Amino acid sequence: MINDKGDIGPGLDLNLSKLKILYIEDDILIRELVYSPLQKMVKEIYQSGNGIEGLELFKIFKPDLVITDIRIPGMNGLELSKKILEINPAVHIILMTAYSDLDFVNEAALSGIIHYLVKPVSLDELFDSIKKCLYGRS
Repeated sequence: MINDKGDIGPGLDLNLSKLKILYIEDDILIRELVYSPLQKMVKEIYQSGNGIEGLELFKIFKPDLVITDIRIPGMNGLELSKKILEINPAVHIILMTAYSDLDFVNEAALSGIIHYLVKPVSLDELFDSIKKCLYGRS
């Protein structure tokens, strides 16, 4: 569970208050459902509904973590992730999709992107993935 300080779970010291996140999701309803709780817990969060704008926001704000849907307008999330990794190979990326598309998963793995979630994603699943992504914990 997540407390009001941005700490996740009993006994976990994951605090997101210094984290900058870029969140790219074209579904406005889903974007708001994820954005609202994150906004209360992180230092900064930037959001976009398409890959082209998402890439521009990445270049401007240099977030620590990118969370992106795979199927977004402009350029897909995998293509966006590859471009982001060319700019900053150390950035953490979590791909999300409503589709269990093995081709995308394989291509993501070959590109060095190992964090992948299939929607619908609960906030606890998302925060667990953030924890694993940033701190390498399971």
